[in-house]
Amino acid sequence: MSASFSVRLTDDLATALEQCAAQLGSTPTDILRAALLHYLAQSTNHPSAQDESVVLRQICFEAAKTRSVIMRYLDQKIGTTAADKLLDEAELDAQAYVEQQRKGG
Repeated sequence: MSASFSVRLTDDLATALEQCAAQLGSTPTDILRAALLHYLAQSTNHPSAQDESVVLRQICFEAAKTRSVIMRYLDQKIGTTAADKLLDEAELDAQAYVEQQRKGG
């Protein structure tokens, strides 16, 4: 079972959320969900947020689900060979990004 909530954000906060989601290849909803889990884990003894591993598992699940949808779509639209090549290039981009972040970039 799940519940739905509406949240009003300032324009600046909404823009920052959208930019963060785009940079992470995620959605604003996924970012908000992960942030709420993190907040609950840090500030309460809420049973659904006992530790940060809950947040990490949720982020990993959402990332894997999103990746799976994208890969299935690409396989159908451009073919497996082209999708594999695109994935290889994306991995190189991701590695370069991680290296840049390690250097403080």
